[in-house]
Amino acid sequence: MAINFTGVNGGNGWQNAPSVSTPLNAENLNIDEAGIKAACNGVDDLNARMIQSILNDPTKYVSAAVVYSLAQTVQSLNDKLAVTSSTCVIPTGYTVNGRNSIIKTGKDIRLTLNIKAASSHALTAVFANVPEGYRPASEEDVFACMYDASGANIYPCMVKIYPGGGVIVSSGTLGMYVFVDIIYKTT
Repeated sequence: MAINFTGVNGGNGWQNAPSVSTPLNAENLNIDEAGIKAACNGVDDLNARMIQSILNDPTKYVSAAVVYSLAQTVQSLNDKLAVTSSTCVIPTGYTVNGRNSIIKTGKDIRLTLNIKAASSHALTAVFANVPEGYRPASEEDVFACMYDASGANIYPCMVKIYPGGGVIVSSGTLGMYVFVDIIYKTT
């Protein structure tokens, strides 16, 4: 069953303000509602036809062993894609200035840190420790930003994340704050 749906604004979608070509009103919302209803009806129709096709053909029955095997495979894939999160351990002398998050999806890690030192210095000591399970497979050198106490002067720097979990500024200038937002692979 083909779903014929044009959508709001003649199929061109919604427009941001200050445009008045797509006002947020009942007429436009009803267009979207009609599309959602048509899609749901199409899915219901397809589902009913598939079930009827399987029921009318005894060669299409799936064995319990196949179903079990597929369920195990799906669970294994879901486990590999599970999203978990954590935070870095921040040593004495440094504080979190807004962000301290680690999000893990499969083997991809996104680390976001905004750390403040007690005073302006080179930040070459470990200013954060990444917990087990979120550490990189090998040393990671990434671009980051340092800025002074006023926040007006921003300097590029390199941050190194070690497989042991330590995070340091490996090259850069004096600063009081460091901001890191990177993506890397874990083991």
